[in-house]
Amino acid sequence: MSDKLVTLTTYTYTTESYILAAKLEEAGIKPFIKNENLVQTQNFLSNAVGGIDVQVREEDLENALPILKELEKQTKLAEQVPAELEKDYKKVLVYCPDCESSTVYQKKGSFFSLGEKEHVCADCGYRWKR
Repeated sequence: MSDKLVTLTTYTYTTESYILAAKLEEAGIKPFIKNENLVQTQNFLSNAVGGIDVQVREEDLENALPILKELEKQTKLAEQVPAELEKDYKKVLVYCPDCESSTVYQKKGSFFSLGEKEHVCADCGYRWKR
């Protein structure tokens, strides 16, 4: 068994690296996160040190790559705004009070818009103001 580590991918934020690390551990692959503590305590240094590397043992790379690709695919799908909402809504980090989905969009407003904004859940269609 080789102890040589290879970088699977690099992130700017530790939270991104934790999601991949959890997926790798779930599959029985031990991840190593390089620069984690430095970036957690001094997040402005992330770009200066080259980001946060998620590394795996060289012999685990072949099994880790499909996990990374699937996570990237899921992330892209989650960030896409449905065509019917694209013009007037933006994705927000809010959970639907009806179905608890995280695919929630907020109606765009001007910079000077005050008060509650309309939200819509792309999964169940529930609409509310917040």
